[in-house]
Amino acid sequence: MRNFLKPMALLCCLIAAVSCKKNELDEYVEPAYDNPITDYEVVPDPNDAFTFTFRNKTTNYGKLEWRFGDDTLKTDTAPTHTYLATGKYTVDLKAFSKTTDQFSRKLVDINIVPDSVVHVTTTRVESGSGAATIQFNLDVKAQIDSVEWVFDDAATGTTPATRTRSKELHPIKTYSTGTFNSFTVTITTKKGSVVSLNRNVTTEGIAEDITQKRLGYTTVLENNNDPANATANEGSSKLVDGNVDTKFGIYGNGQLNTWAFTIQYNSQVLVKLYAIGNGNDAGNDRDPKEWILEGSDDGMTWTQIDHQVNGTGFFDKANAAGATTDAERYKRLWYYPVTDPKPYSLFRLRFPNGTFNNNDFQLGEFRLYR
Repeated sequence: MRNFLKPMALLCCLIAAVSCKKNELDEYVEPAYDNPITDYEVVPDPNDAFTFTFRNKTTNYGKLEWRFGDDTLKTDTAPTHTYLATGKYTVDLKAFSKTTDQFSRKLVDINIVPDSVVHVTTTRVESGSGAATIQFNLDVKAQIDSVEWVFDDAATGTTPATRTRSKELHPIKTYSTGTFNSFTVTITTKKGSVVSLNRNVTTEGIAEDITQKRLGYTTVLENNNDPANATANEGSSKLVDGNVDTKFGIYGNGQLNTWAFTIQYNSQVLVKLYAIGNGNDAGNDRDPKEWILEGSDDGMTWTQIDHQVNGTGFFDKANAAGATTDAERYKRLWYYPVTDPKPYSLFRLRFPNGTFNNNDFQLGEFRLYR
């Protein structure tokens, strides 16, 4: 009997132990994980294009780390940050949990472009025979500490190209008619931010190249009469690629008077100036005798915008302007203001009398400015 009771006692103890263990397991409660949810709003400073406030909307967090894409780190709840240069920055907010090593993050891109900070306009102060004097005006979305202008004036006649500088807020310059000049203005703000803007300028004022903003283009004649050659070495795409070292060429075609090149925009634009660039060889032979620039909105009814007779050609024009080397005679941009500009969505250039050779044609560039 005693031998029977001993195993029974051991069994009861084992059952009791398992029961106790089960109770312990039943009483275990999983700890709560308090993961953060990262969120914030970017609020631009209305008086300073470089400054932003970051309105924190994050919940369930223990600490924050703000990185602004310019090697700056802040741990404020809702920081304000000023960038020191234009550019694209990625803001990265990382929110850490109160109870674990978990975190969540939110990234937002901020793009500060020079045009959003600085706007340059010109006012014609005086005009006379062969020249015009204009004043430059600045509108800056920040408090200005200093300004520096660098003016690069094109050569004219026997006068070589020149570079001048000014620290005036509204400098005044005199330009010769027909020249295409450039300038850079660099502004430092009271907070130490720096922005630079490059522009072209003529006697008509600021000239903004809008050729690359086109929706598309069409050409009546293509290099070697093959539409597939548009992107070839001398295909039509070279006429609007922004590079004076490339060219569009058509050779051995006796119907150059039917050629037309049309640039299309997705809405109306006001063209105040345009440029034609000559090629790299053949003297005047492959230059157009004359051309007509036209505008339209439907592609059916066209209005003449400008008409030019090319005299003996671009080569001779360059010689008359003082060119003494082929580097000065070729690959030049020739600029023509539009007397009475009106907005259109289509602009067409054509040569009703062909070229001086009548069978060969080449051009380096065709650009439109507003």
